[in-house]
Amino acid sequence: HFVMYVGTILKEINNKKVMNGNFGHSLKTKVLREAEQQAKNNYKDITDKINSGELKNGQKSKFNFDKDIVDRYFDYRKKDYQANNRSMSNLRKEKSQYYNYCSEFFINIDYNDDVVMEHSIYDLVNYLKQTRKDTTITKYMNIISQVCKFGQRKGLIKALPNIPKFSRINEEVPPYFAKDIKQIRNQIMEEYRKTEDRFFLMLYDYIGFLSALKINRAGLNSLSVKKFQFSEAKDKEFLHPIVKCKLYNTKNKDRIEDVLEPWFVDQYYPKLIK
Repeated sequence: HFVMYVGTILKEINNKKVMNGNFGHSLKTKVLREAEQQAKNNYKDITDKINSGELKNGQKSKFNFDKDIVDRYFDYRKKDYQANNRSMSNLRKEKSQYYNYCSEFFINIDYNDDVVMEHSIYDLVNYLKQTRKDTTITKYMNIISQVCKFGQRKGLIKALPNIPKFSRINEEVPPYFAKDIKQIRNQIMEEYRKTEDRFFLMLYDYIGFLSALKINRAGLNSLSVKKFQFSEAKDKEFLHPIVKCKLYNTKNKDRIEDVLEPWFVDQYYPKLIK
């Protein structure tokens, strides 16, 4: 069965009645893939007719969400980025995400009707859920939220629609594999041989320290490690001491610590402490 919200203005579509703003009919197939394709085709056909004004007694909608609000929002953000010498890459990415995946759900709807807006938002969510995870959908919802808040601040939108929230699971970014670390360090050493710039030697040691520390995403705290953050423990079974490093106020914890890999303690720890 195919159902979509089209608003309360339309009374019928293709000789079928619109009930309480919802238009729907049987797809007459039990094959899921065929039903999905028919539903997509129906949605596109009806959306195109609404956008063109064909389903509104020949009168084109007076609302254009993209032109009236979205374009202004991104123009404002662009000027703000330029004024503060910020990179445009993130802004370009958000703009592309909106126009590629969100625009068709909002372009000619009555954005002053928060119920209509919310139905379009949920249509978008249902569409995105077919191919994207909740963490990604949250990013799209954030764009819509910021656009709507901008519109309200500028007096373009009367009421803010409710934006659905999703649980954003903090997916830990995995550390580099040992082979990746080795390749990076080899390239750094190659740069040192070419330039004889001691910066590359320090960078070589620093990358080794990060890989030996085993703390996933140590962050900027690892750039300012002091002597007192290292502690040693002797073990008769090992030639070298067991060295532990402690970092404070990391992104996820007030304090985090782990032992250094033996190979780093053997080759670099004495030089690091000096």
